[in-house]
Amino acid sequence: MLRAEETVRSPDLAGALALGQRVSADLEAQGAIEIVNALTTAKWRPIEAAKLLGMSRATLYRRIAKHDIVPPHRR
Repeated sequence: MLRAEETVRSPDLAGALALGQRVSADLEAQGAIEIVNALTTAKWRPIEAAKLLGMSRATLYRRIAKHDIVPPHRR
Protein backbone atom coordinates (compact mmCIF):
# COMPACT_ATOMS: atom_id res chain seq x y z
CA MET A 1 0.00 0.00 0.00
CA LEU A 2 1.29 3.43 -0.88
CA ARG A 3 1.38 6.43 1.35
CA ALA A 4 0.25 9.75 -0.09
CA GLU A 5 3.85 10.94 -0.63
CA GLU A 6 4.99 7.75 -2.42
CA THR A 7 4.90 7.19 -6.16
CA VAL A 8 5.09 4.08 -8.28
CA ARG A 9 7.84 3.93 -10.91
CA SER A 10 7.85 1.67 -13.96
CA PRO A 11 10.68 -0.59 -12.62
CA ASP A 12 8.46 -1.27 -9.60
CA LEU A 13 5.61 -2.34 -11.88
CA ALA A 14 7.81 -4.52 -14.07
CA GLY A 15 8.95 -6.56 -11.07
CA ALA A 16 5.42 -6.90 -9.75
CA LEU A 17 4.11 -7.97 -13.16
CA ALA A 18 6.86 -10.57 -13.56
CA LEU A 19 6.07 -11.99 -10.13
CA GLY A 20 2.35 -12.06 -10.94
CA GLN A 21 2.98 -13.85 -14.23
CA ARG A 22 5.17 -16.44 -12.50
CA VAL A 23 2.55 -17.10 -9.82
CA SER A 24 -0.15 -17.34 -12.49
CA ALA A 25 1.89 -19.87 -14.46
CA ASP A 26 2.49 -21.92 -11.30
CA LEU A 27 -1.26 -21.99 -10.58
CA GLU A 28 -2.00 -23.04 -14.16
CA ALA A 29 0.51 -25.89 -13.91
CA GLN A 30 -0.97 -26.99 -10.58
CA GLY A 31 -4.44 -27.06 -12.15
CA ALA A 32 -3.21 -29.28 -14.98
CA ILE A 33 -1.52 -31.62 -12.49
CA GLU A 34 -4.74 -31.92 -10.45
CA ILE A 35 -6.72 -32.78 -13.58
CA VAL A 36 -4.23 -35.44 -14.69
CA ASN A 37 -4.16 -36.94 -11.19
CA ALA A 38 -7.97 -37.11 -11.07
CA LEU A 39 -8.12 -38.63 -14.56
CA THR A 40 -5.50 -41.20 -13.60
CA THR A 41 -7.38 -42.10 -10.41
CA ALA A 42 -10.60 -42.41 -12.44
CA LYS A 43 -8.83 -44.55 -15.07
CA TRP A 44 -9.30 -41.72 -17.60
CA ARG A 45 -13.10 -41.75 -17.26
CA PRO A 46 -14.06 -38.06 -17.55
CA ILE A 47 -17.36 -38.33 -15.67
CA GLU A 48 -15.65 -39.95 -12.68
CA ALA A 49 -12.74 -37.48 -12.78
CA ALA A 50 -15.15 -34.54 -12.90
CA LYS A 51 -16.92 -35.88 -9.80
CA LEU A 52 -13.58 -36.21 -8.00
CA LEU A 53 -12.72 -32.61 -8.89
CA GLY A 54 -16.17 -31.29 -8.00
CA MET A 55 -16.89 -29.85 -11.44
CA SER A 56 -19.15 -30.60 -14.36
CA ARG A 57 -18.06 -32.85 -17.19
CA ALA A 58 -18.25 -29.87 -19.57
CA THR A 59 -15.92 -27.82 -17.35
CA LEU A 60 -13.49 -30.72 -17.17
CA TYR A 61 -13.47 -31.03 -20.98
CA ARG A 62 -12.81 -27.27 -21.33
CA ARG A 63 -9.89 -27.46 -18.91
CA ILE A 64 -8.48 -30.57 -20.61
CA ALA A 65 -8.51 -28.66 -23.91
CA LYS A 66 -7.04 -25.53 -22.27
CA HIS A 67 -4.09 -27.48 -20.86
CA ASP A 68 -3.68 -29.70 -23.96
CA ILE A 69 -3.99 -32.85 -21.85
CA VAL A 70 -3.85 -36.05 -23.91
CA PRO A 71 -4.60 -39.51 -22.50
CA PRO A 72 -1.61 -41.85 -22.50
CA HIS A 73 -3.36 -44.29 -24.85
CA ARG A 74 -3.69 -41.54 -27.51
CA ARG A 75 -0.09 -40.36 -27.63
